[in-house]
Amino acid sequence: MSNILAFSNTLLRCEPYIVAVGLLFLAMAPLTLLGLALDDRTITAVPVWLKPLKFQLSLAVHMLTIALALGTLDRSVRQAWAVKVILLILLAMSLFETGWITLQGARGLPSHFAADPFGMAIHALMGIGATLIVLSTALLGVLILRYPVYGVPQLVSRAVGTGLIISGVTGLVTGWAIAENGGAVVG
Repeated sequence: MSNILAFSNTLLRCEPYIVAVGLLFLAMAPLTLLGLALDDRTITAVPVWLKPLKFQLSLAVHMLTIALALGTLDRSVRQAWAVKVILLILLAMSLFETGWITLQGARGLPSHFAADPFGMAIHALMGIGATLIVLSTALLGVLILRYPVYGVPQLVSRAVGTGLIISGVTGLVTGWAIAENGGAVVG
């Protein structure tokens, strides 16, 4: 347990905002689970709290994965303004996406594919946000491949960078397919 705490402290010191948002999303999940257990409202036969829970957990894992992956990026590059902008976009869009989806779940309303002008505008912004999240992920992967940190085995840096690129590209393709289909096929 002490190793986990020491590692968490190191991670929090290196990437405090990314880790904090990841932990925030994890902290939201038990409350959302409670909502899932106690609230029987549904949207198209799906519990209103299921989608917020999925986003909270998946983006928590994503944020913490990014924080870990940044440990394989050269420190001078990691501290460059361009990387800070990429991370700011990633954080802002993740907070926006998760916040909106959770709010709409609490209200018992769909978070996507609304027919009213405001809902359509938010849906468009969410599409842009999701695109920026996956593009940021892929771009961080490219940077890790291009500027690996000294001391990390080359195979590890390549695996991390390639994994982020694949994640970003498949996220982009999946998002496009969902948008073209007018909704998710599952859930």
